[in-house]
Amino acid sequence: MVQAYTRLKIGDFILPFNPNLVQVEVRKKIIRHKIPGRDGDIIQLLGQDTKEITFSGVFVRDADVNNVKLLKEFEKKTPLDLVFPLKINQLSNPTKVVVESVTLSARDGEYDMNSYTVKCLEWRPVEVKQNMVTLLNFKAKDNMQAALRQGGYV
Repeated sequence: MVQAYTRLKIGDFILPFNPNLVQVEVRKKIIRHKIPGRDGDIIQLLGQDTKEITFSGVFVRDADVNNVKLLKEFEKKTPLDLVFPLKINQLSNPTKVVVESVTLSARDGEYDMNSYTVKCLEWRPVEVKQNMVTLLNFKAKDNMQAALRQGGYV
């Protein structure tokens, strides 16, 4: 069972304040083929791209401590759980993500206040089916044998 959080959680870090902005971008992979002498294009749909999740906000108190905690999550080499509060839930909860970038910024004269932007990609492990691996192995073996028959080098 997923624990309900009132604040956004990424990895082991629960943000002290919810982000001001959460964006989830979903795109399709589309190829447009232009055919000379034909009106319009031929469109080929290749599936859905990985979801991009961006959130930004401000650390008001203990900004330095929160910056360090956020950067520690960024440095992890494994996918992280991203858990949204129920009021901004736009994805399945939790969502596995890989943090692509973290931007921290501060202005002169604004002490103990930093803004942050975190850009994540939804993590979906690649599922390779055994049949596909076997097919690729046969193709590679056939190509190698054909090259050797023709006196070519592999």
